[in-house]
Amino acid sequence: MNHTLKKTIDSSSRNAWPLLAMALIASASAMIFMDSSQQKPWDCEPISPAGASTNKAPCFTATLSGGNRVSLHWKIMAPDSEVYIFDDRPPAYRDPGVQISRCNPDGSGACSTDIQLTEGGSYRWTLSTRGADGKQFNASAQIWVPPPKPPVLTSGGGFVDHLAPQDQYFNWTTNSSANGEDNDAWVEIKTTASFGWPQEKHPRSGPGAQYNVPAETFENAGEYAFLVRDCHIPHLSDHKFCSPAISVGYRVGYDHFTGYRNRHVQPGESIEIGFSTNSGDVRLISSQTLFGSDNNAPIAAHGATITIDTDKVSSGVHELSLNSCLLPDGPCSNRQNAERAQMPSVFWQKKPGAYAIGEVIGTLFPLDGGTPREITAPITGAVYFLLPGPIHLAEAGQLLAYSIAQPADMMRVIVGAPMDWTLDRQYTEDFHKGTALPAIGFGQALDITFDKAGGIWMLNEFSNGVEHISPSGEIHSLGFPIARRQPLQATSAGIRYPPTKPFSLARGTGNIATRTTVSALAEKVAIIDSRLWFTQGGGLLRELSGSPNHSRVISYDPSDEDSPHTPFDDRFCVYNLPAEDIEGLGNAQVIGLAGGRGRIWIAESRGITNQETSYLSSFVPNSKLCMNLLDFDDPAAVAGQPLRYCGDGRSPEQDGCMQRIPMPESSRAVKIAHLQTDPDNALIWFTDASGQNLGSYDLEGEGGVELRPIPETHMTEYDTVGELGGFPWGLQVTHDAVYVSEYASRHILRYDKRGESFSEVSIPYTGRMMRLHSMALDSHRERLWFTLANECAVPGNKAHSTIGYVDLNSWEKHLERPASGRRIQGVIYSGLEKIPACEMHPDKHQSFRGIAVDPQTGKIALSTMLREQITLLEPLPGFWP
Repeated sequence: MNHTLKKTIDSSSRNAWPLLAMALIASASAMIFMDSSQQKPWDCEPISPAGASTNKAPCFTATLSGGNRVSLHWKIMAPDSEVYIFDDRPPAYRDPGVQISRCNPDGSGACSTDIQLTEGGSYRWTLSTRGADGKQFNASAQIWVPPPKPPVLTSGGGFVDHLAPQDQYFNWTTNSSANGEDNDAWVEIKTTASFGWPQEKHPRSGPGAQYNVPAETFENAGEYAFLVRDCHIPHLSDHKFCSPAISVGYRVGYDHFTGYRNRHVQPGESIEIGFSTNSGDVRLISSQTLFGSDNNAPIAAHGATITIDTDKVSSGVHELSLNSCLLPDGPCSNRQNAERAQMPSVFWQKKPGAYAIGEVIGTLFPLDGGTPREITAPITGAVYFLLPGPIHLAEAGQLLAYSIAQPADMMRVIVGAPMDWTLDRQYTEDFHKGTALPAIGFGQALDITFDKAGGIWMLNEFSNGVEHISPSGEIHSLGFPIARRQPLQATSAGIRYPPTKPFSLARGTGNIATRTTVSALAEKVAIIDSRLWFTQGGGLLRELSGSPNHSRVISYDPSDEDSPHTPFDDRFCVYNLPAEDIEGLGNAQVIGLAGGRGRIWIAESRGITNQETSYLSSFVPNSKLCMNLLDFDDPAAVAGQPLRYCGDGRSPEQDGCMQRIPMPESSRAVKIAHLQTDPDNALIWFTDASGQNLGSYDLEGEGGVELRPIPETHMTEYDTVGELGGFPWGLQVTHDAVYVSEYASRHILRYDKRGESFSEVSIPYTGRMMRLHSMALDSHRERLWFTLANECAVPGNKAHSTIGYVDLNSWEKHLERPASGRRIQGVIYSGLEKIPACEMHPDKHQSFRGIAVDPQTGKIALSTMLREQITLLEPLPGFWP
């Protein structure tokens, strides 16, 4: 591959960068080679800082010399030269470090070093060297290391009744025996409480290939995932080599409704409601509007269905709640009993009402004169007492009180809405059989887009890079530049330069954050003026934790060329958000991004769940403002980086600064999230993740920020996200309307620009954990596509995650003449779970998140979390165009 220097801006500072004495080696090289283990060993040109003189590739290769041993070979013009070899894949950054090229006594300059890996997959290393004149040269070698086959689960996983949890166990066997020359082989298990992989070794097969999970593990309702992988020590290796992990999941909870929620029916139709029968001994089903005159009396159901007669199905929205119980005195899924009296006592109780978990609701005074004992609320909710108060006698073992909380499950039935949903339509009726393309980088698939050439770009959460699928199907993982720091030791062979850690990662239930090289908030990839743009918002923190949490906005110019004389991919340009708070910690928590009026506009959320003011910020792209290798561990470097916030009288156009516009004050802080430019007007539209508004900003500066209150925020509804209500998140803007997806309440809002009014549709979904994740517009066929994502590690039903669309033309026609009988049309697909998984994650379920439509072909690309792949759907003729 030829590398010619096209960029000249700032090249002097890059070439002056000292390889071994400075800390600025990038972890992302643009030079993507095919699997170098397939290359002829020395059909190449020896490495020279002067650059290549032929069309041959530089002499730097990676070959597999054993199950987990990768040998890096290089040949250099000056045999005694020092080189630095570093890993291009976060978060591990397996760096061989400084190498002295005094390798072969025959003077040929042929050198090598070995790396032993613990897992298979795609790997890439970059070699960097410099000559006496300071000129630098970089070469990359990439290799695919076949992973061992994962174990096969033979039993285990599933549902655990939280009313009466039992001990659980799971069994496994292995796909293949270890090589006869291998030293050792075993199975490792990572539990929900494990931070890393424990050292305990388990048998690979036979009677001992079993793991027991005691009932007390399932103290709280929720999901419990165990990871199982097969490990061995290959021949002539001293490091273990492990398979991809399979997941064994237990979902601890109660019974739930089956079938679709947000279910649409017409008046006068009878309704059959189904539910599971795995928890307790009876199901209690309640509805204030569907169960006759005594609306507070639940129906006790012992079977798996009930039928609601036609005369009770009136127009409107009806809610049904479902709880599981152990009768006669509980507990129930929405009821927890308080502590019982242990001996004859006098019980003094407080008034019935709402109490938080742990609050004192009364005191027991033993009749024998023993120490009084406070009784507390077992859960947060309404407290009910069994005997009249405020004081009464209690026998030993007597139940005193219980708390009622939110129902275990709810279903919404929508009667008479002008919506026709086609449910469970096999996707193969409209598409060819889907294909899966593996993501070879690190992280969890999130946002996705097509470029103008038909290539696909996917941004991963918890990553420091981006995935690219070329139009011809070649898969690349491009790492974003990141600085490396000079160690305290003197330079010598084997010295490594650790990467700086710009971001924070929240962990646990408290406000604890760990510094990291990967951005949890990697939310947006967009094409603006032929460049790719990406956001890295750092960690999603509720409050500032005292740990640096910086944000970066990164552009990529595919028309540019990378120079072998710079330590990073010259096609990237990193704009680091200013950290002008007193501590210099940043914490902008950038989410959305859009282009308009020659500027890049970004959403500084400043934390979704706190009360900090968020900002709409903007800057004019200029390579002089880029700092690809900012050392975030140096406060002086952070304070002196070129992009600063504009002061009074300053502007991005004249002063190269970043303007930020604070969001207006509101009863709850407006939390600006995603952005999109209006195709007709000088407006930037944005979602307010606090659940209150749809916002816009006048780019001409006359109208400022305008907030349009959302009529129905779903703030108090079941299963929404705390104080965020429906949680407005995704955004699509057309010529006549703005569409907003509510992640938690699973609604799509339509704001009519001309009429300045809202309407909404409810999206049917199966399974409580399904969320309305992302939207994409097919303007050619007037379809608004969306994904329903199951982001849980324990999916329940692997078929729940799916896609669908709303026909926008029918929505518009209905709004024009509501009385005409024109109905809104929508489709929900099924069968996508049958699309094969990629090799690295064979047992994972689909979790569709980002979605993109290629306007040239109608192809749909889906970013698929957990499987860590891109799922591609090609439409059948007639469905598109």
